[in-house]
Amino acid sequence: MFRRVSGAAPQVPPLVAVPMQAPARPPIDKLRKYGAMEFKGRREDDAPAAEYWLQSTERVLQQLQCIPPDSRTWEFFLAEFTKKYIGDLYLDEKRREFMYLRQGRMTVSEYEKDFIRLSKYAREMVPTEEARCKKFEQGLHNDIRVLLAAHPIKEFSSLVNAALNIEKIKEEEQS
Repeated sequence: MFRRVSGAAPQVPPLVAVPMQAPARPPIDKLRKYGAMEFKGRREDDAPAAEYWLQSTERVLQQLQCIPPDSRTWEFFLAEFTKKYIGDLYLDEKRREFMYLRQGRMTVSEYEKDFIRLSKYAREMVPTEEARCKKFEQGLHNDIRVLLAAHPIKEFSSLVNAALNIEKIKEEEQS
């Protein structure tokens, strides 16, 4: 240092601190950060638990914009996972639940939520927008259905909004 100050030694450029890159986090850490859980496939895992795991994993993958490069591989995984851990009996039960779904004591909003959740098990029953509307309307309370019958609606979101409006008006009349 004294030589440098006095000029006795050739000038050496000062050392430049190069920022070190943080080691790349393993993908599993990123998945866990977004809420992905490990599925152990134990005997005590029932069909709803397996289905919940699958849905939450798909949600995490969508959040991370992670799409399998070969969709056939993902489709194969889904089919095999469903076959092994969810099973046909569970899927049949959900189809029946959808088939007999009625509004009952639910609000229109609650009924819509159940309708959408269960309709994924019975896509063959409601393959078109019009079929979805017809099935949804059939499950509504009669007093709402009667008012909707005057103007057939073939768009699902419009039908739900109309049913919600009718329900709101009926509640206002009662209070």
